[in-house]
Amino acid sequence: MDEGWAHTLLATTRASLGDRQVVMTGEIVALDPAANGSNRDEHDPESATIAFERVQPVTLMARGHDQRHDVDWALARLAAHAYGRCEPINDQRLQALPTAPFCVRCVAAVWLKDHI
Repeated sequence: MDEGWAHTLLATTRASLGDRQVVMTGEIVALDPAANGSNRDEHDPESATIAFERVQPVTLMARGHDQRHDVDWALARLAAHAYGRCEPINDQRLQALPTAPFCVRCVAAVWLKDHI
């Protein structure tokens, strides 16, 4: 795996995740009843819809946070010249999943151990 290519891919992914976090934060603020002057309560027929609409950006923010953590870990492995080292992890797997910590064989072994 070309380390320059991997670093560019991971840095671009991290920046994209940061941009998405900003958008999700804006959506959460926009849905905040205190921010938009709404005084809705639990008896309002639209409360369930509004609650559901709030959960989506919060969930996406949490997922983005986890993905950013994975990217930071991959960048740290890259800096330590340990990126793609498990079996080693083949280039096709790293291209498909740049933050992969393990090769397919190791992932399968862990999965089998946990599910059998």
